[in-house]
Amino acid sequence: MALSRSFHGAAGRPDFLGLRRGPRGRTEIVYDAGEHRRTVLRLTDDAHDETAVAAVLSHAIDQPRVFPALLAELRARAIAVEVVAR
Repeated sequence: MALSRSFHGAAGRPDFLGLRRGPRGRTEIVYDAGEHRRTVLRLTDDAHDETAVAAVLSHAIDQPRVFPALLAELRARAIAVEVVAR
């Protein structure tokens, strides 16, 4: 992955989705719903396309229920993740 990417909820919604490298160099998705509610997901397959993952985040952040939309879109694109932190 070249750079970190981040997506923010529209019109004052506290939702945040970010794509980053974790401490061991693995790609992670960070979901923050505000008020100290954060979930970190790690991609289990290193052979993923950064553009596809960014498209998932971009789609999910615009949905009314961001986290369920994120999980559904990851499943639809067969991008496997594991929960690192809640």
